[in-house]
Amino acid sequence: MIPTTIECVSTNTEGCTSDEQESLNDTLKYTLDLIGNQCNDYVQVFANETVELCEGDDPVQISYILNSSPSLICGSKANCRIFLDFEIEIGSYPRCRNGNPIRQAVIVKSIVKSSSDSLCSNEVTEENWNHQQNVSIAAKLDFKYDKTQYRQMIIWYRKTINNITMERRSLRNITLVICDRDRPNSICSSVNDPHIRTFDGWYYNNFLEGFFILYRHRYLPFEVQIATQRCNGQATCNCATYVRSGDTVLAIDKCRKKSFFEKWCHSRNIGKFECSNVMKFHLYGHDRITPGTKIYSRNNGKQYFVIFPSGTQVKITVDGNYISIYITPSPVDYGNTAGLCGLFDNNSTNDLILRNGNSYQGKGFYKRGQPKDFCKDWRPDLSENIYQGVSKRPYNHELYCECDGNKESSSVDSKCNTNALSELCDVDTSGDLIRPIFEHSESQVDNDDGHMDNENKRRRRQAEANPLGDFDIEENFDPPNIPVDNTSVSWATEVCQNFLNSVAVAQRCQKESVADFTTSIAGCVDDLMITNSTLWMTAALDSLKEHCFRELSQNPMYIDDPAKTQIADELQSASCLSQCNSHGNCTKGTCTCDAGYTGLDCGFDLTMKLDYLEVYNSLCDLKRGNCSSAQITGFGFIPNITSCWVQPVMVTEKGMEISGNSEEADLIFVSPDEVHCQLNKQISALIKVFNTDFAQNSSLFIIIYDSTCHDCSFHPTIQCIKVRNSCVINGGCYGPGQENPADKCMICRPDKSDSEWSFNSDSDSCNMNIPLIVGLCVGLGCGLIFLAIVVIIIVYKVRCAGSQKLPSLDEYETMSHSSVHRSHNFAYDNLFKPERIEVAGSYCDGQFSVQKEGPCSEIAAFPKSTNESFGL
Repeated sequence: MIPTTIECVSTNTEGCTSDEQESLNDTLKYTLDLIGNQCNDYVQVFANETVELCEGDDPVQISYILNSSPSLICGSKANCRIFLDFEIEIGSYPRCRNGNPIRQAVIVKSIVKSSSDSLCSNEVTEENWNHQQNVSIAAKLDFKYDKTQYRQMIIWYRKTINNITMERRSLRNITLVICDRDRPNSICSSVNDPHIRTFDGWYYNNFLEGFFILYRHRYLPFEVQIATQRCNGQATCNCATYVRSGDTVLAIDKCRKKSFFEKWCHSRNIGKFECSNVMKFHLYGHDRITPGTKIYSRNNGKQYFVIFPSGTQVKITVDGNYISIYITPSPVDYGNTAGLCGLFDNNSTNDLILRNGNSYQGKGFYKRGQPKDFCKDWRPDLSENIYQGVSKRPYNHELYCECDGNKESSSVDSKCNTNALSELCDVDTSGDLIRPIFEHSESQVDNDDGHMDNENKRRRRQAEANPLGDFDIEENFDPPNIPVDNTSVSWATEVCQNFLNSVAVAQRCQKESVADFTTSIAGCVDDLMITNSTLWMTAALDSLKEHCFRELSQNPMYIDDPAKTQIADELQSASCLSQCNSHGNCTKGTCTCDAGYTGLDCGFDLTMKLDYLEVYNSLCDLKRGNCSSAQITGFGFIPNITSCWVQPVMVTEKGMEISGNSEEADLIFVSPDEVHCQLNKQISALIKVFNTDFAQNSSLFIIIYDSTCHDCSFHPTIQCIKVRNSCVINGGCYGPGQENPADKCMICRPDKSDSEWSFNSDSDSCNMNIPLIVGLCVGLGCGLIFLAIVVIIIVYKVRCAGSQKLPSLDEYETMSHSSVHRSHNFAYDNLFKPERIEVAGSYCDGQFSVQKEGPCSEIAAFPKSTNESFGL
């Protein structure tokens, strides 16, 4: 009614003077205000005129209730519905680099009574109109240093008839005051060997060996752990990182294993600390990645980027033998972090917080020190270690909606998803989104029935006896302190400064004061003092760039100020991955590689030889993991060059034999140390991997089996032995009691047959079919008479040819493809006992006969060829 009235007045006042139009508009506004007051009487909103929100805080609730039922408001009008719409002003600041404004607040998990409703619009019904209802509002995480922002939230009353809006009036305008929790230079990093910088900027070293909790949210299931081991005689390096979001765990593992060292390095006279380690990528989970989590792979598997549902971001870079981890906190982390990254609260003096909540003040408590006891306190115990995944634990994520006004349709547009709380428009999400191909989480110790199976019991006992497993880690290693000599420190500082100043990107970042230059220099100096080598200086450059570009993306000045925007663009253009590893030219952020090199960072030598090749999942149990690919680790893989060929094989108790032709398979390049050779069918195979030289290859094997039915091994020979108490039927593997997918009355009964289906005599529903079958037999009496006549004719012919002995019951059971096994009309099914069944003959002394007349001694022969005549 109201929109129609407005349109009518506007149409019929075109010829009026401006004074007349102004007078009519005033009258119309007065009338609409009266109507609006009546609408306001329908609804009471319980909220202050100003509502304060802070980024990362819990949502704030606004309550409302109707004073009249929808039936009273609508009267006799059919298909009349009442809604409350919630609109949040978009605003114009801050903006993304693409110019789009960033919203500052979202609706969180509103009550939805109708499947057609969005979270920005709640329907008032006869059932809920007199009950207080709530709408929750949260500050959006914009990752911008934008200070306090103000937005208007409008609550609309809307009445529709036949889904057409007939009345729409604003009920309340609420001012939202949004406080900013983003803090400059708040990245926590663990770089190289490893130098740790906390969220609030405290710098120290951790040269201990072992596993450590780097970051943990105090009440949300988000965590980052690291493993360190000696990479030289005096200090350690990050060799692995484990990132947990809910019950999904990403593991990047380059740690030296005892078995690897003995098999490959020791046999080739390669020293312990010089022994290169293959990097292994693991994704542990339970059928899906935790909702709201995103995992990206970049730079041909040399970088990984994880975004938690909270907006926290984890970047992992692998360069040669060292791993660096950078964690950008979300406002959700403010005041809620623990571990080596410290407490994120914008106060660096309280960063070293122990598990008991006390601030560490012991030995090594100074910048660039080694607070060993503090680091030891954050070693995970057996129950906390996540390096083999975690048990299944549902994460109750929220749904967030951006609610924008739409003047044309007199409604509110909504965009809802689990990631809408965070604005990631200027976060680098380049790379390949990781597909959810999971490995079995070894820490998931319970089966679906809540009991621990034997395999997991074995793993638990093994872990308790040897928590470090195959890791070549000595937790008792006591690292020396960094030698302090003023002359050496001055020399190392000068070397590091000269190196960073020689790189244009580092120079410009330092000039703009957007990076923690001091920490990068300190890490470089410490590396020089420990190793007396400049090989590690590139880690300082990478750390500086990471901090620099994060600041450029979060500071609105580099978006709104044209001069600053140009500086940011120039910096991005001058920066390439690993600065092309000195094997190419960097142009507009892209490497052009020199001859003989390839890769996004020019880090792959085309003359590299394949070496150390192994199939990680060489014994792949379908019961415990995904066997859709052969996961091959080693050295020398080259993107877009390495290829794999697959040839199917059959493995039995007698060994292995080729069962098909060799064909090229699709290859997924995971990292420089790992490729996945795709298997179109999950069957055992011989695999060959090539680079450019097809003469240089290695023959590898993957055996795919189901441990329910087979026990497979490579030693002493390649073979698969059938497991007792299981069935292998038509190539399928079934456990005791498992039903035939096509007939639930037929099950696996190894005690009766391990190669044929057996009747499920314990099933009441299956046994109920017996009277039905008997009834059908009686009803088909006429047909049986006809069959009897056929039998008599056959017998007559047989007797003319001479008498011969009939097969026994045991012989019948061995007849292949005999309809006796498949039909419920005859004597070899569990339903029908062979004591006395008469069709057109009789049973005498264990043999079936067609009688002419007389005792059992007069038995007519029943040739095998006559089965078809019986229609069995």
